[in-house]
Amino acid sequence: VGSYAVICWSREAALLEVCLLTNEILNAVFKKLSTLLLGKEARWLRRPRGAADSGIYPQHFPKLSTSSGMPSGHAQTSTLVATIFTCYVLDLQPQADPDLPGMKVASPLEARNIVPLVYVWLVAICVMLSRTRFGGPLAVNIGGRAIVQHSLLQIFVGASIGFPLGVAAFWLYLGQRGWWLGVLLALVVMSLVTVLASIAQRIPPPKVERKDSESADNDTTGSGTPEGT
Repeated sequence: VGSYAVICWSREAALLEVCLLTNEILNAVFKKLSTLLLGKEARWLRRPRGAADSGIYPQHFPKLSTSSGMPSGHAQTSTLVATIFTCYVLDLQPQADPDLPGMKVASPLEARNIVPLVYVWLVAICVMLSRTRFGGPLAVNIGGRAIVQHSLLQIFVGASIGFPLGVAAFWLYLGQRGWWLGVLLALVVMSLVTVLASIAQRIPPPKVERKDSESADNDTTGSGTPEGT
């Protein structure tokens, strides 16, 4: 996007690049603050076991990821971009009163609009799925093994933050005064998740008893009991 903005001297591409960089900064801030408040080992923040090569750029020598997985940066960014493109395709325009936040659809929903909308959201969904245990052939592959980078909750929270940020970015592009409401909603979502994660951290995880140890105990008990008594 940045290269296109420079080569083609595109104002829209330059604004999109600034939006993407701002989104990455916000995601890093969210992760850092939640880690400081809850600790790196908080259940909702931890990446799935074995997560590696979790950054934007692939590593030549992947190492286990130690960073927070809440919220998912890939889910946040893909939803942000898909939301911006959706607003662009539908040609959303501000309402007549600039003091009232809201949009109206200027372009009717026709076949020529449905195809790009399906495409952009299909790409976004594939990006999000590639970071989960449902990634399949899209997942990060290290040494022939698919690597799970995020839990479904981390993906959902990332998407829930990316959507209002995408709306806010498009409103800001149109010069609508209510753009800050989208940013506020994203902050509310992250704050709510942090509170819920703190509550969940205080609840002890359920104890899972191993069936192997139980059967071994039963065998031992049975062998030590005299028959016919």
